[in-house]
Amino acid sequence: MRGESILIVDDEKLIRWSLSKEMTNAGFTVFEAETVESALEIIREKEPDVVLLDQHLPDRPGMEVLKMIKESDLGIPVIMLTIVDKSDIAVQAMKLGAFD
Repeated sequence: MRGESILIVDDEKLIRWSLSKEMTNAGFTVFEAETVESALEIIREKEPDVVLLDQHLPDRPGMEVLKMIKESDLGIPVIMLTIVDKSDIAVQAMKLGAFD
């Protein structure tokens, strides 16, 4: 379903629910993943058009996952999510290919 799907990767259920609700109301097909393993499976099977990726995940750092997605050659844009207010995290994410 290219052109209208979003994958939300966050270990916090409330954040996934809130983002999913808004994106669904906006007309997007939404996939959710709580772990890196499930996110990578969804990326392989569904090829979402955009990934909203939390920086802090329980099984791997978000930056590592961002790098994996960018190296996959699928061309999926990634938007990083974080509650940490540090500019170095934003700079690192953008250097790895995340969108501002």
